[in-house]
Amino acid sequence: MTYLAIDYGSKHIGFALGDDEIGIASPFRIIENKGADQLFTQLKNLIKEEVIASVVVGMPLLGTADMRQRAEVEQFVTILKEHISIPIHTYDESFTSQEAQQRLKDTGQKKDHAVAAMLILQSFFDSQRR
Repeated sequence: MTYLAIDYGSKHIGFALGDDEIGIASPFRIIENKGADQLFTQLKNLIKEEVIASVVVGMPLLGTADMRQRAEVEQFVTILKEHISIPIHTYDESFTSQEAQQRLKDTGQKKDHAVAAMLILQSFFDSQRR
């Protein structure tokens, strides 16, 4: 099955794709968050085009600084469940943005949202194998 991982942010949203049979995730795309209507239209199209069977949304679970962001992601997941009919999982995204930034540091790239989504999905796959 093909999975879509989402690294949700108020300005940018990163996506990664992966297959649970081979257990490998890859960065896919970054979009600008221009509001709920446009976002959910893009997500529905992406799910249809890529034949997505399940979604994994990164959820910030550690640290008090993440409380506001956690509430924002929880609200996003609640609304997402109203728009799509495939399974939606949440998975701890703590430290994925920092790890993505570190991985991209040597390349000079700054778009770490898709890499963060890849790390979320890869961790999710790894936890399923244990």
